[in-house]
Amino acid sequence: MYYLCFVSKIKYKLKMAKPQVEKSAIFKLRASLPYGSILKICERLNVPRAKVHRVLRGEVYDSQIIEEAIKIAEKEIEAIRKSEERINQLINK
Repeated sequence: MYYLCFVSKIKYKLKMAKPQVEKSAIFKLRASLPYGSILKICERLNVPRAKVHRVLRGEVYDSQIIEEAIKIAEKEIEAIRKSEERINQLINK
């Protein structure tokens, strides 16, 4: 009986100790994603669109979806940086 109670307490603690990311960080990540990124994440990870939406609204946690969103955001930021450099080169000629 004691063992069963102990195991259920451990399961409860593990359930409560899920890793979380602050919602403000998730919102900033979502804002940095280009148009169509949610569909790309769905296709790459083979997950439903609704799950990606829930993760990017901070309702649930899924590390794979967050990592994929970070990769896409990093590529977008790099593309913007390169575009700014090219524009500045054209302007300063």
